[in-house]
Amino acid sequence: MLVTDIYNRDYAYLKKLGNSYKLIKCNEVRRKGFSAVDVKKEKDTYRRCNGYRFEVFEFEKEVADFSSDYVDSSGFKEHTVEEKLSNNICRARNKILEYVLCNDFVFFVTLTLDPDKYDRENLKQFNHDLSAFIRNYNQRKNANIKYLFIPERHVDGCWHMHGFIMGLPYDRLELFDLHGERPLPPYIVKKLRNNELLYSFPEYEKRFGYNIFEPIRNKKASVLYMSKYLTKDLSRNVTELGCHLYYCSKGLKKAEIIKEGQFLDSSYQFDFSNEYGGQSFFDILSDTELEEIKGKIGGEPVHLEDYKKGYRKDGEWYEFVDRDTGEIFGRIPEDVKEMLL
Repeated sequence: MLVTDIYNRDYAYLKKLGNSYKLIKCNEVRRKGFSAVDVKKEKDTYRRCNGYRFEVFEFEKEVADFSSDYVDSSGFKEHTVEEKLSNNICRARNKILEYVLCNDFVFFVTLTLDPDKYDRENLKQFNHDLSAFIRNYNQRKNANIKYLFIPERHVDGCWHMHGFIMGLPYDRLELFDLHGERPLPPYIVKKLRNNELLYSFPEYEKRFGYNIFEPIRNKKASVLYMSKYLTKDLSRNVTELGCHLYYCSKGLKKAEIIKEGQFLDSSYQFDFSNEYGGQSFFDILSDTELEEIKGKIGGEPVHLEDYKKGYRKDGEWYEFVDRDTGEIFGRIPEDVKEMLL
């Protein structure tokens, strides 16, 4: 079995996140059902059509070696603790961005704990009781609250949550009053003086403590702001407690994969790229721009060996491609195709 039968090269996904799009290209993706394997090289020959004249070439191909129980222990990279923390944070940030952009969240919230009502240092119990509180409230009050929360820890070891909520009617909330009797922190006073509307959720306050509900004005800006709370210290803390970097309701909408396959435009400039691939984010795409991006993604992966043979698969057809000049000669006749394959 060829290594190219196990790995997809230059594999791309175009995802739709609400009204936004994300293009991701991975330089190499192992296909489902395969473990990491040993690789050995074997010599082989192929015939290349130069015009309509065949030339025979010798090349080395990478072949999967399954002689060591299908697993290549030397192929596994031993990640450091810091690398694992960074990977966890990256995955969490991408997932949170996806959830927020794909769902109709209404409020950005801050949920604190009153020390007279709750143990502020017990994150696991807080998450358990908070999810139960929302579930019971939905049943009792005929609501449909859905949420995504990120925990944050104060220097004194106490926890609170930042996050997003939808499905809670405005008439269940109370407006903060700049001229009321209740003392307000400077953060809220400043916003109220700027004529911004801020709310509190009385039911939560009775059970847990102080809270702030801010109507979302810009979802992308809000989620990027909230992502700053995802730090390596947070990742260490929640891991030690057996908790998670974020919590969310079941049934939230996820990104839709518009198209996936071989990425065909080697000259495309991604917004961000590294040794593993690249990605670009689009706040919005016109129909023409969307079709242009989709046109850069083939219908299915094209193996590296196909390129070595000098042709590229396009739908159900093959094309002559001169490997040296890049010249395309057109569709390969069926009899020639049989000889190449």
